[in-house]
Amino acid sequence: MFAFAGPSAGDDLADNCDPETAPYGEADTAWSDSDKAVVIAFVKLLVDGGKAAWRRLSNGDIELCLASGELFLLGEENITRLS
Repeated sequence: MFAFAGPSAGDDLADNCDPETAPYGEADTAWSDSDKAVVIAFVKLLVDGGKAAWRRLSNGDIELCLASGELFLLGEENITRLS
């Protein structure tokens, strides 16, 4: 459903909602809190199922774009809906 970006993937200046896949194991390593790990694991299921796409921004946050058009920012301590 989403075409993943090429060499410039992860560039948070280009808001085209075509992010690269996040590294595997992210739920285990980047998020120490078990609740965050559960959220990231479910988000990964959406991405793997073609219902969403994500990319890591330069500040470490994750931009999540759902196939239905909603855009979210997954920060260290919160999730913000951007559109």
